[in-house]
Amino acid sequence: MKNQPPVLPGEVASDKGLPLNRRLERDDDEFHHRRLAEEMAIIAEIGRLISSTLDIDEVYERFAAEVRKLIYFDRISVNLINPDGETFTISYISGFDIAGRRVGDKVPLAGSITEVIYLTRIGLCFHPASEEEIVNRFPNASATTTFRAGMRSIMAVPLISRNEVIGALHFRSIKPNVYSNRDLLLAERIGEQISGAIANAQLYAGLKKTEEELRRSRQLSTRLAGEMAIIAGIGRLVTSTLNIEEIYEKFAMEARKLIDFDRVSINLLNPDGESLTNAYVYGFHIPERTAGTIVPLAGSFSEIFVRERRGRIIHVESQEDLMKQLPGVTASPVVRAGIRSMIGVPLISRGEVIGVLHIRSLKRNAYNEEDFRLAERIGEQIAGAIANGQLYGSHKKTEKSLRESEELYSRLLAAVPDAVVRTDVYGRIRFVNDIAIRMTGYFRADELIGKNILHFIPREERERAMENYRLMLEGRQGPREYHLIAKDGGQIPIEVNGNFLRDDDGAPFGIVIVCRDITVRKALEQEVRDTLDMLESRVRDRTIELEETNTALRVLLKKGEADQRKLEEGIRANIDQLVMPFLIKLRAAQTSENALAYLNILETNLNNIVSPFINQLSAAYRSLSPKEIKIAALIKEGKSSKEISQLMGVSVGTIITHRNNIRKKLRLRSKSVNLRSHLLFMS
Repeated sequence: MKNQPPVLPGEVASDKGLPLNRRLERDDDEFHHRRLAEEMAIIAEIGRLISSTLDIDEVYERFAAEVRKLIYFDRISVNLINPDGETFTISYISGFDIAGRRVGDKVPLAGSITEVIYLTRIGLCFHPASEEEIVNRFPNASATTTFRAGMRSIMAVPLISRNEVIGALHFRSIKPNVYSNRDLLLAERIGEQISGAIANAQLYAGLKKTEEELRRSRQLSTRLAGEMAIIAGIGRLVTSTLNIEEIYEKFAMEARKLIDFDRVSINLLNPDGESLTNAYVYGFHIPERTAGTIVPLAGSFSEIFVRERRGRIIHVESQEDLMKQLPGVTASPVVRAGIRSMIGVPLISRGEVIGVLHIRSLKRNAYNEEDFRLAERIGEQIAGAIANGQLYGSHKKTEKSLRESEELYSRLLAAVPDAVVRTDVYGRIRFVNDIAIRMTGYFRADELIGKNILHFIPREERERAMENYRLMLEGRQGPREYHLIAKDGGQIPIEVNGNFLRDDDGAPFGIVIVCRDITVRKALEQEVRDTLDMLESRVRDRTIELEETNTALRVLLKKGEADQRKLEEGIRANIDQLVMPFLIKLRAAQTSENALAYLNILETNLNNIVSPFINQLSAAYRSLSPKEIKIAALIKEGKSSKEISQLMGVSVGTIITHRNNIRKKLRLRSKSVNLRSHLLFMS
């Protein structure tokens, strides 16, 4: 046999079929050291062999052959515990095949011999004669699977790496009572030799899997970047002119880099809303659908996309198949010409459907969801440009203004001194712009890449930063203020705005953070606060000064009022003492009625001089003429219109007219108020 060891001295040729331990059982003590040396050599070879590669599949059969030199088996396998802790995977097998126990099979850990090894961390030998014996010894074990397959000798030892059971090495034989305690000791030594290498192989497999995932991720990123570049190129192309016909062929060639087609066309809705114009066509010629052809909207493919405001993929085999799939669509010259695969997406600009982009192929089942997604992106890119082309004639001036606004906006953005940082969802920095590098005091981007953004926030602000992170996840965004720790340890006040980057499923995969240095603003705010404090202090001081001035003015006003009263009292006393006595004597000496009347008027007027009535009347009603003021004074004295006319030498009608004017100016014309009573009340 290929893997049998050579015959040792004292052995017979018939012994060659036995494992080393069986051949040496009959040896006496003189062969003891030779046997141990050979065991050690074989175990060392097993260790060298299993550690010679990180892909154990490459050497497992050679490993099994070396093990067979020490321990007899009909089947040897390695079961590795899975990370879930509830299952194991049969990773390596040599020998007898057992259904349900093949390489790659994932088996529940519960109830298995591997679980017993995993929990006890020691090996076992077992030679069951029946299923009942297995159940009696291991009530929950599933060793009946191998027993039913014909195995009558079972041995298993744990594989322990870094003090953790990572799996079990299993030996099985169809012969009864094959394994002894010495076999168990040898199996344990083999397990010790290979467990580290198997753990490394697991790590290697995980690394390979990670590398493969990274490779696929890079491929996906490269593909997406390529798609984005082409779509961006289409956007630049279609916006480079308002006459789409000039660049339509170039647009079609760019679109073909993303989606294979035999024909691409754009149908635009006409102002009547009931027809379409086949505005742009590239590729496969269809006589009934050339550029410029006008077709009814009703019954067309385009009607579906216009009505539903969303696109779709259509695969048809014939006109009948078309009518069956889309009952509202009439017989189509496109299908009749041989088109079998179609993508249609509506062109929507400013919330309105302006037309439909059609991509078509002669091949059956040519398009999938990825093609449809790309078609939608292309449609989004060109819809606005086509709408602008339609409106070019009437909106030329507006377009110029928009371009100027865009240029101004670009210049303003270029002048904004903001730092931009992109991180992953865990806060690890993946990108920084030049301003961010300068703001933090570093010299190169690689000094920042890989560090967590919290590294640049003071410890006392990190809890608030994490709370704001949770709020941002909930969609509650807004500027936040922190301090940025620069390279030299200094702290810079900053204002931060952040937004999550999300994939097509809405899951966040990164964060874009815009930071603004607000050192100057903070200094100005402090200056404003200091200025306000100073102004408030000045206002308080001025208020105190004004209160003191008001107090002095009140004192002066009171003194003025007292002086005025004293003056009035003096004038009254002088008139009473110096004038009134002579008037009384003059009245007593007069017999003429007219003279007496004049004396009465003179007395009345003297009283009015010292009375506040005239002053109040003229101050409150400045519209009264001097004559009306005299008449008002006589009315107040109780004189009738006739008496007043005699005293003033005018007719009674004139006095009545003056009375009416006085009532009007005193706002008494429509009121039933006695004029004399009102004048007395005023005095």
